[in-house]
Amino acid sequence: MPPDREGRFTTGSTMRHVVVMTTTASVGFVFLFLVDFLTLFYVSLLRDVRLVAGVGLASFVQHVVSAVAIGLAVAATALVSQALGARDHTLARSRTTSCLTVSFLTLTVLAALVFVFREEAVGLLMEPGPATEVASRYLAWILPSLPVLGLGISTAAILRAEGDARRALIVTVVAGGVAFVLDPLVILGLGLGVDGAAWVLVFSRIVTALVGLHFVVRTHELAAPLRVVGAFHDLRAIFAVGGPAVLAQLSTPSGFLLLAAWVGRFGDSAVAGWSVVTRMVVLGFSGIIALAVAVGGIFGQNYGARKLHRLEATYRDSLVFAALYALVAWGVLWAATDLIVWAFGMSGDGARIVRAFCRLGAGGFVLAGAAYVATAAFNNLGRPLWATVLNWSRAGLAVPAMLFLLVGTLGGQPILYSLEGPGVVYAYAAGSSLAGVVGGYLGWRFVERLARTPAGPDS
Repeated sequence: MPPDREGRFTTGSTMRHVVVMTTTASVGFVFLFLVDFLTLFYVSLLRDVRLVAGVGLASFVQHVVSAVAIGLAVAATALVSQALGARDHTLARSRTTSCLTVSFLTLTVLAALVFVFREEAVGLLMEPGPATEVASRYLAWILPSLPVLGLGISTAAILRAEGDARRALIVTVVAGGVAFVLDPLVILGLGLGVDGAAWVLVFSRIVTALVGLHFVVRTHELAAPLRVVGAFHDLRAIFAVGGPAVLAQLSTPSGFLLLAAWVGRFGDSAVAGWSVVTRMVVLGFSGIIALAVAVGGIFGQNYGARKLHRLEATYRDSLVFAALYALVAWGVLWAATDLIVWAFGMSGDGARIVRAFCRLGAGGFVLAGAAYVATAAFNNLGRPLWATVLNWSRAGLAVPAMLFLLVGTLGGQPILYSLEGPGVVYAYAAGSSLAGVVGGYLGWRFVERLARTPAGPDS
């Protein structure tokens, strides 16, 4: 973007910007998450619940590291969009290079640590057995590709910060497209099973990163040559936003790990069912999840341009979009419940858990979506620590409290109810809804005050 041109989001309808950016980001997230979904689906066609449980356990562990990648991408969105909104193209290019470098190096270190301790990490979720052996082997293949995944996620975030929704969509669609073509061929056709699934995942991440880097570096020329001094100069800004954003993003996989540990007590079938539920969450409600990063550029550009009156409109429009999207997604899942259970070959506890989510648990996102909107506002308007507190209040307080009440026992007796496996789904929905109501209200009050304070706080 030329330095004398206004940011794309500083003019025009805020609702249109919210719908366009969130819809394209949602489709992109669908294709990005489609890799995991297709992997689990084709592995489930082997009709061995231990393999499904093993891939699910591995995904829970690696999502902790990929959450760091998403958190650093949130920082890239905030910093680059603010620079573009202020018409400082040189600063935007410098921050792009620094954000990509920090993401790659950080994820390289983390992936190496998890690789070394992968067996211990899986062992925390379930008693050692065939499923944990599958999980450990799967992790050994996919963990080295996590730094590359970080580049793909960050480049898509930077393209959204610039306002190029189409190319950001292409970056994430590529991953799902590769998996769609290769998964059935490699897993079933060549009979390579779980190992083949891991190889397809690694290849899809490499292709995604290359496409993203091409668009950022060549198409938009939105990356400066790497200079160590410049990168160190940007570190403070990156970690000022990225540190809290990473902590906030870690709350979701950490919460899923806690719930997976509870589900693990009910056996392989229950773990397989919960693995399917987590895929339904990221696919069915990709539009809600996408809000946390999709509207960040809208907030950031208007904040950088000091058009603070548009922040309130963006927040309101995002809440409306989130509620409507969640209602539609819930209806689709309800109608497709039996089809989903059949397609993944679920039975027993696994089928009960999937049905519980599709018919009731998914409804929690109608209220929970407000927390994602508030997170985007906090991260991009100078309050990243607030986003961290909000996310961990959900994962570390609200959901565990509901889990304790709906599933927990004391002296062998239920504390409130004893809903067993499905109770984990209901606890997740109830805790997320509570966090959505509280977070959405706090976010609205913050944006409302900011819109009425021309000077605004320092970012």
